[in-house]
Amino acid sequence: KYEYHEGNSGLSRTDDPVGDDDMPSMEELVSLHRRLKQAQEKLYNTEIRWNSIVERSLYFNSVLREWTGKMVVLKYLRIVLFRAAAIGLGWLSCAILWSEA
Repeated sequence: KYEYHEGNSGLSRTDDPVGDDDMPSMEELVSLHRRLKQAQEKLYNTEIRWNSIVERSLYFNSVLREWTGKMVVLKYLRIVLFRAAAIGLGWLSCAILWSEA
């Protein structure tokens, strides 16, 4: 059990029969507090970065899914258009050969 006493002593242990040897000094407590604050700030910043990465990942996933769907449609249309062009140009070639004969 620790109690705070006004004056130079700061914190002291009230029921310690052995002594204050295991009592952390004020400098140690200040150092611990500073490190805890730094760890908390690092955790907060890491959470913000993680959430940002997850949001970007979800966005790019949706863009990729949409782009992949469009690519499938374009690939199908390309095949159909090339076949139609081949048939049309084949008929045109036949018409030119027939007109010259």
